[in-house]
Amino acid sequence: MTNDQTPTETRLFALLIGIDEYLAARDLNGCVNDVEAMRIMLENRYGVPAQRIRVLTNAEATRANILDAFQEHLIDNQDIRRGDQILFHYSGHGSQMQAAPEDYEPEGKNETLVPHDSRTAGVFDIPDKTLAGLLERLAAAKGDQITVILDSCHSGSATRGPGDPSAPRVRRAPADTRTPPADLDAGLRSNRRSATRSVGASGWMPGEMEYVLLAGCRDQEESNEHYGTIADTSAAWHGALTFFTLKTLRELPEGVTYRELHERVAPQVNATYRDQMPQCEGRRDRQIFSGVHVERDPFITVLRVAPDGTTVTLGAGLVHGLRPGTKLALYPPEVRKRAELPAKPLATVQVRSVAGRYWF
Repeated sequence: MTNDQTPTETRLFALLIGIDEYLAARDLNGCVNDVEAMRIMLENRYGVPAQRIRVLTNAEATRANILDAFQEHLIDNQDIRRGDQILFHYSGHGSQMQAAPEDYEPEGKNETLVPHDSRTAGVFDIPDKTLAGLLERLAAAKGDQITVILDSCHSGSATRGPGDPSAPRVRRAPADTRTPPADLDAGLRSNRRSATRSVGASGWMPGEMEYVLLAGCRDQEESNEHYGTIADTSAAWHGALTFFTLKTLRELPEGVTYRELHERVAPQVNATYRDQMPQCEGRRDRQIFSGVHVERDPFITVLRVAPDGTTVTLGAGLVHGLRPGTKLALYPPEVRKRAELPAKPLATVQVRSVAGRYWF
């Protein structure tokens, strides 16, 4: 389907959170733009009725409102049938907070989302284990056709200096050093990560999760804001992950998988922001906003493309049998089977240097 065709309705329900204005953290530029652009994309391309999309921005996106909306609009929503598509999109600050001893966090901190009113008296961030617990309850109630987009980071280090208010900003607030109450989010939190100690490269979710997570960056990296035009609108600030994801979605046909989307988006983001590598975790071979799983032959993934186009970094290395001098052919991300390989590749490359996992 092209963007000027009548959309086919997708049974999808979405909760979109965008926070530019904070009571006790540095303001951001493009988070409200992110969720507004996502809302427009859902309605225009996927035919999602407006009443199935809940949007909370700025002062609406308090801690209590976010948790209530997740429960009411998603978990308890009687209009959502088991197996319907569900999207949770958060654009705003990420950070860290003190972890309880039973969380078994090596550094003593949990990754967090920062609501509009967090860091004020008695109000704390939303820790990753609370989000994981909510997602587990949602999957139990409505099925695992869930997509999570977190356009934030959570390193917890001090943010860049204020500088020019029109300059790009990093979506990371300093860690909250307060000790949270022992019963914070009692009954909501998940202990799954503590038990398994397996977590994806983004640092957010258990590695064995059944849903799909698109995260702005790796653990300890930064999620940047980006100025540009997504569609036929004026240029505006957005999160880099959201900007390139929505821009790429407009260019791709139906039936594309999350893996294929990520393989196009991640190099674009990383070519612009060298300290940011978006992550795609979970059921990556599921078609976007669909329950269809696509079988795919194992191929090496392009991780980075140098700005001048002369060097690429791929997700393979010595453990995959690559050595200096090895020659490989590059094909588009949508090639899924060896039998589908075009007669001519996009380019050919020769390995120059090899590490344990990556080659250049």
